[in-house]
Amino acid sequence: MQTYLRSLIQATLFALSILFPHVEAGEVGVNENTVLVGQTVALSGPLGEFGRDIVHGAKACLERVNAAGGIHGRKIQLITLDDQYRVDAATGNLTRLIRQEKVFALLSIMGTPIAVEAVRQAEPELVPIFAPWTGVQAVREPARRHVFNVRASYREEIHKITNHLHTIGIRKVAVVYFESSFGAEVPPLIDEMARWPAKPVDVRAVRPDGSDASQVAEAVAQGRPDAIILLTAGKATVDFIKAYNALSRGTQYYALSVMGTNASVQALGGDGVGVVVSSVVPFPWGSGTPIVREYQEAMQKIGVNDFSFTSLESYINTKVFLEAMRRTGRDLTRAKLIAAAESMRPLQVGGFEVVYSPSDRAGSRYVDLNIVSSSGHFRK
Repeated sequence: MQTYLRSLIQATLFALSILFPHVEAGEVGVNENTVLVGQTVALSGPLGEFGRDIVHGAKACLERVNAAGGIHGRKIQLITLDDQYRVDAATGNLTRLIRQEKVFALLSIMGTPIAVEAVRQAEPELVPIFAPWTGVQAVREPARRHVFNVRASYREEIHKITNHLHTIGIRKVAVVYFESSFGAEVPPLIDEMARWPAKPVDVRAVRPDGSDASQVAEAVAQGRPDAIILLTAGKATVDFIKAYNALSRGTQYYALSVMGTNASVQALGGDGVGVVVSSVVPFPWGSGTPIVREYQEAMQKIGVNDFSFTSLESYINTKVFLEAMRRTGRDLTRAKLIAAAESMRPLQVGGFEVVYSPSDRAGSRYVDLNIVSSSGHFRK
């Protein structure tokens, strides 16, 4: 009787595996032929170009890998939802991706508050999150088992900028920041300047929508800084620089990587010339790095010839995630993916290094500085 029941159960499971391939895999978001991955980014609204570049970079990498047979015979399917960079919309998107679409993992979630929400929603089931699109410490400390950062932190970008200012001897520095997003980064910046020794001539918050940019510019101008560090992004940065240039010319601006978009440079126009922007990936228009050459070729294959820091970062993010999947093997589970990813120390991605361990989820520490030229393009 037991032999009969065992045979009946095995036959039933075999039939179910044919009708419902995901049953055979035994893991959420995984079936015999595909792996389902989720993403919420701004495809419309003021940061729409940023989100669309993220999608292009991921698509270029996935199509390249899927065309070669996928990972261990499975194609990777990416579900991308538009949140317009609204936290309420992103919160709903994340719930849908995790609870309804039942994705295996989340990739390149865009923006600080949205990434923090993703970490919160994913934690109960340890849904892996690769490359949250933010450099804040809130998604890095403490290190969480299911979160794998790729980009360098904002703190490391700030260190690169302040070290540069120290090297070239600029001491009169002002700091303008988003209180909600970058407030925690200001005290370490001040501490670092104190070791020169120096201290900012002014530190002021600006609203993310830029509505008080003119007033903040007028206040900062009173200190006559030689350089201004902008811990800001998007419209507020553009509005502040334009307002400040109307009051005083010759000040050097230093902005974080979130300002490294073609849209921001275009919006600045002539006011953008000479602005220095940090980057957390290699120069996307170059040809000296293997990962950049691979990215350019993959982008052209999907019909996109406009390269950017954002799409290159997304390409690298996706490649790191896929390498973790490859190392996991055919028996793909979330727990095994996490274990495989934290063993990647170091991982060389075409000249770009990422390091993880059971206690380290930082990823890359690559930071460089680029400047906007008179032609309106970035150059090293």
